[in-house]
Amino acid sequence: MHFHRRHFLTFAAASGATAFLPRVANAALPIEAYAALPMVDQIALSPDGTRIALISQNQDNKVLIHLNVSDQVTKTIPLGTVRTRKLMWADNDHVVIQTGHVRGERRRAEVGLVSVVNLSTLQQIMLFDKDSDRYFFHPTQAGWPQRVHTATGYQLIASTWSSRGRVVVQRFGMDDPAGTTVFEGSEYLSDCICAPDGQIIAIAEASATYGYWRLKFNRAAVGQPPRFEEVYAVNTHDLSPWPNLVGLDRSGKGLLLAMYSKDAGWFYHEMSPAGTLAPAFETGSGGDEISALFHPVTGRLAGYAVHDDWFRYEFFDPLMKSLAEAVPEVLGPGYRFSLIDHAEDPRKMIVYGEGPGDAGSYYYCDFATGNVFTIFSNYLDLDEAALSERKPIDYKAADGLDIHAYLTLPKARTAKDLPLVVLPHGGPESRDYGGFDWQAQALASRGYAVLQPNFRGSTGYGEAFLRAGDGEFGRKMQTDLSDGVRHLAAQGLIDPKRVAIMGASYGGYAALAGATIDKGVYRCAVSVAGICHPEWLVFGRMPGTYYHKIITRRLGDPERYDEISPFKRAREAYCPILLLHGTDDSVVPIDQSRRMEKALKAAGKPVEFISYRGQDHWETISSLRIEMMKAAVAFLEQHNPAG
Repeated sequence: MHFHRRHFLTFAAASGATAFLPRVANAALPIEAYAALPMVDQIALSPDGTRIALISQNQDNKVLIHLNVSDQVTKTIPLGTVRTRKLMWADNDHVVIQTGHVRGERRRAEVGLVSVVNLSTLQQIMLFDKDSDRYFFHPTQAGWPQRVHTATGYQLIASTWSSRGRVVVQRFGMDDPAGTTVFEGSEYLSDCICAPDGQIIAIAEASATYGYWRLKFNRAAVGQPPRFEEVYAVNTHDLSPWPNLVGLDRSGKGLLLAMYSKDAGWFYHEMSPAGTLAPAFETGSGGDEISALFHPVTGRLAGYAVHDDWFRYEFFDPLMKSLAEAVPEVLGPGYRFSLIDHAEDPRKMIVYGEGPGDAGSYYYCDFATGNVFTIFSNYLDLDEAALSERKPIDYKAADGLDIHAYLTLPKARTAKDLPLVVLPHGGPESRDYGGFDWQAQALASRGYAVLQPNFRGSTGYGEAFLRAGDGEFGRKMQTDLSDGVRHLAAQGLIDPKRVAIMGASYGGYAALAGATIDKGVYRCAVSVAGICHPEWLVFGRMPGTYYHKIITRRLGDPERYDEISPFKRAREAYCPILLLHGTDDSVVPIDQSRRMEKALKAAGKPVEFISYRGQDHWETISSLRIEMMKAAVAFLEQHNPAG
């Protein structure tokens, strides 16, 4: 089939966004070209594949944009300054939008609210918006709604907490904010899986207090109230993580579970309705993470994506396998892609791609007709001249452990004796991937080389590599970063006397530890929403939980917590430190940065602290994200100039 890729960027005009910043020949683009939030926040394809909806940015405001694929005429609905977390189609004329709302005073926490928007009438309803006295956290969601297709049409299945503290599962019509109760579970209900026709297949219950996880299948006939029978149980007194119900198995009758093994980590298993657990999937992915993929109509397991430097797709379903294999032909040479959404006819899909001079765009692909067009590009001003090379590298830590990392080299500069910014990821149980990275590109545009190590304790390299981080918080997890500096210096790529460190969340902790614990490596440090005293991560956490176990395992001996605390070791700070933090951070409280500033000032050390009113942990206010990056770059240029 012949594909003709057409460019269709009228969404940019529809969003009200200002595109194409003024550019001086041979001059770097302004920071906002890199630091502004990507133009596409969320995107989804209607079940029939004829309509596209997306949430875009207009400065700090969100805009819902939708169009018919046939005529490509856009319509917009302003959403204001909400924090959008997810978008999906409820049917072919309604979309579902989840928004995050921060509550609390001393300890900020985010709760999710879900609204349904009628794109024809523009009427908007909030689920659980009636009979609010029935609900404990009205109208907070206890999970993301699922679209089901019953005999009467499309409906939504969603859940919240009752006034008795129990999880209530409800069924909603498109214009029905109250819904109908399907069943009320116990306070220990943790998971619920529905078939595409709305039938409840199974539930899971879990208790950290009593140390169990139980799986129950629904034995009731179709159309009857659920009747659950326990078929499988796990003792969790050893604080192993609970299994997760992921979806339907390949047969459509059983389940796909994600289960944890102390020796091998997380693996997928299929389980029959009788409770028979199949062996773990042999994916051939090594230590790479995988994520399950499901058929858009049957809901059955259709394949999985392997996460290494990018995504690799392996499908059991023959049609979806052939479609994934056909995408590279559509996007062209040098592109890598990820599958974003499918219509019920899998041949109609939305694909995300990055390639030469393309920092990320979304494409509509109809493999039945050959109709392919560009929906939207995330960074309209970033062409090939504005993007620096980012490549994977490997080096040895001091103890011989192999470390995988990404190195971005500034454009139009000789790769010799470059100034360097080390940019560790957050988590720390996370990782960096290949592809476009806005922070690395922004720093490279200012003349810096940027190193992003996946230090020990990062995910994606197997359980042994993950567990190599146990007890190494602020120790080998930290020196893995400076070992990367020494590796690049030995190659002559960077000047070891011109190195800075910058990071967010755990990366912010690493920046503070680099300035206080791992001495003599950095000229300055920038901590964004960073942790300054790891012991505070343990406070308020229930001892009998997996989270508590993970944190204490990483931190090591409690008697030695002060050794890995930048707060406690503030007097040892040897370089200037910049602290940046949002007031609405619900993950790392802003008090962490306030206390660090106070300790550094008391010790007479150079420190700057800037707070950003309303900004959250994910920096979802675009103008403030730009301000934060500008402040970081100005600080770096002052204390570790690239020139």
